[in-house]
Amino acid sequence: MCIKSFVLKTGAMKHNRHWLTFLSMLLWAAAACGCTGHFFQPVRGPAVTHGDGFVIVTVTTQDSLPDLAQTYLGSRDKAWWIAAYHQIDRVSPGQRLVIPQQPIVYGGLRADGYQTVPVLRYPRIDPDGTDPGVMAADTFQSQMQYLRENGYVTVSLDQLHAFINLEDHLPPNAVVITIDSAERWVHEVAYPILKRHGHAAALFVPAELVGAGRNMGWHELAEMAADGFDIGTTGLAVRDLTRMPSDTSTDIYLKVLEDEIRLSRQVLEDHLNKPCLYFAYPGGETNDLIVGLLKQYGYRTAFTRQPGDNPFFVNNFMIHRRSVDPREELDQFREKLTTFIPAKLQ
Repeated sequence: MCIKSFVLKTGAMKHNRHWLTFLSMLLWAAAACGCTGHFFQPVRGPAVTHGDGFVIVTVTTQDSLPDLAQTYLGSRDKAWWIAAYHQIDRVSPGQRLVIPQQPIVYGGLRADGYQTVPVLRYPRIDPDGTDPGVMAADTFQSQMQYLRENGYVTVSLDQLHAFINLEDHLPPNAVVITIDSAERWVHEVAYPILKRHGHAAALFVPAELVGAGRNMGWHELAEMAADGFDIGTTGLAVRDLTRMPSDTSTDIYLKVLEDEIRLSRQVLEDHLNKPCLYFAYPGGETNDLIVGLLKQYGYRTAFTRQPGDNPFFVNNFMIHRRSVDPREELDQFREKLTTFIPAKLQ
């Protein structure tokens, strides 16, 4: 990394008010990467130097990116922080690295564009592949394998929320997988395939239909939640919340909406002992009244079925999702995975 790239990375910071720290980081970065000139000369520092919000380390023969991330960032999963910051995929003994311990650039902003997070929606998966209108398990398996082999990382809804609210940043190839169903195929077919490839998904379930008919029970949902799957809701049942029946008064309609939004959250939290903060609009449709009630009852984010991009400035309650068609070829699937929007931001 050179001074120019360091300045580009830090120039888009939204929340950095510590200019002395910023200058200190710049000086250390110059010393660490051996930049020379009238102002900066190479400096040989100690093996580890701590600063306000960053640390500079000299790589040893025992170090790897995940090891450094575990030691200085608290999680091996944050190895991508270091890799993306230095534009490397491995470290070498003797290498001097600046490790930022807080996000440097929020919103995935770069001089040449900005990050967007594809959110995929899977309506249904057929284990046998006999129904031409339903995605075959083999096709789903191929798509999950493609994501893993091409460096895509599935992130949680909490991570997505933090990204679009400029509270954290995401891996460059972050993607979210969502499933709007409580049917047993989710646990029997999709769940093991996702686990096999190191992915997690967000499930949106109708709270009062859990355990009924062909649907999963609370035990299966709890198992997936313990494995890092998000469990959100589509309301109490699968009802179009935007339509008020002609024989229903406004007061009764408002009460129905409140029950769908408030009680569905309460039911999931009572059974899973975890906050339920995410909502998927049944049929993908919404209106201002529904959005207002979601905010009133503490939801963070809600998901439509409108295709589109999800940069940091997307509306929290109008998250776009791209539905995956079972007839799509791999090239068509790949087109749904845009993670960067080119733009001249300088």
